[in-house]
Amino acid sequence: MYIVLKDLLLKGKRYVASDVIETIGDEDAKNLLAMGRIEAVAVTPEVKAVDRSVGLSNETKPKRRAKSKKAK
Repeated sequence: MYIVLKDLLLKGKRYVASDVIETIGDEDAKNLLAMGRIEAVAVTPEVKAVDRSVGLSNETKPKRRAKSKKAK
């Protein structure tokens, strides 16, 4: 995977800065890397959200109480 650093045209398709190119030929990649138009990036797997609450469920939630009125 490569990230585009500067706008470019590659095989008739326009890429703007910050686009990600997944597949590209070795020759094209070598030339664009040398010109500083693209940069190789490492693929990181997506992180799943983890529920970190311990022992809490809907049944154990505290009950919401109404605010008491002030005496006059």
